[in-house]
Amino acid sequence: MKTKLLFSFTLLLIFLSSCRDNIEFNKIAKADDPELKYAKVLEYYQQGRYYQVIQLSEMIIPYYRGTTKSQELYYYMAWSYYHQGDYILASYHFSQFAKTFPSSKYAEECAFQAAYSKYKLAPTYYLDQSITKEAINDFQLFITRFPRSNKVAEAKDCIDKLTANLEKKDFANSKLYYDIQEYKASIVSLNNFIKDYPASNFKEEANYYLCLSHYYYAINSVRTKQLDRFLQALDVLNNFMSLYPNSQYINRLNSIKADIQKQINLRQNI
Repeated sequence: MKTKLLFSFTLLLIFLSSCRDNIEFNKIAKADDPELKYAKVLEYYQQGRYYQVIQLSEMIIPYYRGTTKSQELYYYMAWSYYHQGDYILASYHFSQFAKTFPSSKYAEECAFQAAYSKYKLAPTYYLDQSITKEAINDFQLFITRFPRSNKVAEAKDCIDKLTANLEKKDFANSKLYYDIQEYKASIVSLNNFIKDYPASNFKEEANYYLCLSHYYYAINSVRTKQLDRFLQALDVLNNFMSLYPNSQYINRLNSIKADIQKQINLRQNI
């Protein structure tokens, strides 16, 4: 019983405190006093009251335009959006800050955060990767603009992680053509993937499905084109075996290679 009363009393105190804070904020918002609002922006930011920071900052930024206080307000507003988890608006305002105040002591930090906010928005690999590409581009621009920044290493690490996401998606898309038995498209797509990502962790697997695609493409071709396509498939398999002699796929490919050789011999003897 005592515990329930204590809990209810605590909730009442929180409610009353919230009401008091809202009344105070409404009075400040309505006041024709930019200096008071500026002071409260700094106070609210330290208290983690980011919604109020944004509201007051938007009211008085025009008043302080062209002054250092305008920079401070814009800086705290951008960070408030970030702390609220609104990474779209955070990225926009960080980017605008870096462009509008290129000589500011906060310019480097905001340029990085503009990219990092997009990094936080990057979706899992199978979804649209437009924001991922934007984040990579923004990190690259940051590195170019601030090559001596202590954030360069972190920016490069983020680029690597985002690129891995793109790589995984591109491989999945390339393999999809194989899965749906569109072998000609699979050959083109897998070749492009191998060329675009020469150091990919999926390179061996991509080459494996390239071998299979050539094989099934030859099998499903009209008879007049089969010989040439089996010969191409044999070249691709031999290349794979040269690159990956200890691959987990060798046994299956040896079996396929034997069938390819058989098919070639049949057609060459006609």
